[in-house]
Amino acid sequence: MSQIDEIVEKVVKGEISLHEVDNYLEANAAMVARRLALERMTGAKLPSIGSTIIDYAEVKGRNAENVIGGVQVPLGVAGPVRINGDYAKGDFFRPIGYY
Repeated sequence: MSQIDEIVEKVVKGEISLHEVDNYLEANAAMVARRLALERMTGAKLPSIGSTIIDYAEVKGRNAENVIGGVQVPLGVAGPVRINGDYAKGDFFRPIGYY
């Protein structure tokens, strides 16, 4: 049994919480373990959110807790849009996310 499997088992049994997983595994392995534990506890399969290029080691400690993966959002663009603000003045293209 791998270290990730052992941690997943402990989370599923309630022996450790999702946020404690970081104490046992490096950042990216912790992300995988949390996702696998959630899959086991909920019966939901979450393969798509695991297919991410995000390096959780760079995210850890920033406004993200209990990371289990990432999602892609369709992104469009509007513009140019004329902005006349305190910090931005001129014509800009503005990204627009869709869901």
